[in-house]
Amino acid sequence: MSLPKPSDQMRHNLIMDALMPFKNDNFFDELSSICERLFEMELNEDQLLNENSDNPIEHHTTVLAHMAEIAKNEFDKGRFNLDQVKQALAVAILHDICPVRKITEGMIKEASPEQLYNLKRERDSSVLVHMEKGAEMARKKLLGLNKSFMREVFKEQEIDLICNVILIHDNPKRNLKIPKNNSMAVMLREADRLWMVTLEGVCADLDRSHKDPKDYKAQFKQVVKNMKRFKEERKLYCDQDGPFCDDVLFFRNPTAKNIFDILHSCWSKECRFCVNFEIDYDIELVLFYCRKGCFTGADDGNFADQAPFCQDFILDNRPESRWTKISPVENLYDEYLVCSSIL
Repeated sequence: MSLPKPSDQMRHNLIMDALMPFKNDNFFDELSSICERLFEMELNEDQLLNENSDNPIEHHTTVLAHMAEIAKNEFDKGRFNLDQVKQALAVAILHDICPVRKITEGMIKEASPEQLYNLKRERDSSVLVHMEKGAEMARKKLLGLNKSFMREVFKEQEIDLICNVILIHDNPKRNLKIPKNNSMAVMLREADRLWMVTLEGVCADLDRSHKDPKDYKAQFKQVVKNMKRFKEERKLYCDQDGPFCDDVLFFRNPTAKNIFDILHSCWSKECRFCVNFEIDYDIELVLFYCRKGCFTGADDGNFADQAPFCQDFILDNRPESRWTKISPVENLYDEYLVCSSIL
């Protein structure tokens, strides 16, 4: 059973929204026509509408939007020419052209020993199929695109570059690095992973796990889990693979890291007493730092007395608490608040 095909208007709107970084450039119409045509060519039951496609249609245009923002910054700084911008947008649209059944962590946890062996084998092989067959399918689409425009939109060497990026874009799932000298592959990996901290991406993860995607508490838990995966991916790399944007996550492109920071800030929670709290993605569980000092007297013993006025948060700075083992962050209180409603 294939997924429903978006209407022409919906498809047009998704592409236009994704390409907003280029709206004031004189080549915007050229980019939009190429992207719309390429996207439409993928919308069939063998590719993006396949029942094994575990991401909604918006995944592909969200990755395109992230890639457009990254490519626009590279272009403005003189590091990309127009041809490279086109390549970046094409690889974003085509990267998941070959859908495969996704083996989730939930499936792994619930499997019997015999099922576990088979699931792990399927997971390992499906990643390769997704990339290798995807690169082959992408090549055919790009050649078909050239034919439909009756001109060489992408030259042979450009098609090779795009397909080679697709061929390795999920290598970290196989514990293999994305090489730093392949800047297009680095950009795609980061644009793709950013989906995991968008509201749509978090809801897609919950839906895949048969959880209510509208449950705010479940959303919070899922986004923290996804941020932890960013930290785990960083462990694949050494300092020589950088430079990295920080000491925790795998981002090497500053624009991608900036997008992450914006998305991350959207998951901040504001309690009813106007105290802002921030998720710390450098720890295993959810932790909120008090940033405004609404709870006055934090260092004179009154902090614990005032915290209960906010029913959503509890103070946890007991000697036996795990939070006491975390070094205080500069300019933030030593006391730690844990959201009792999501623990």
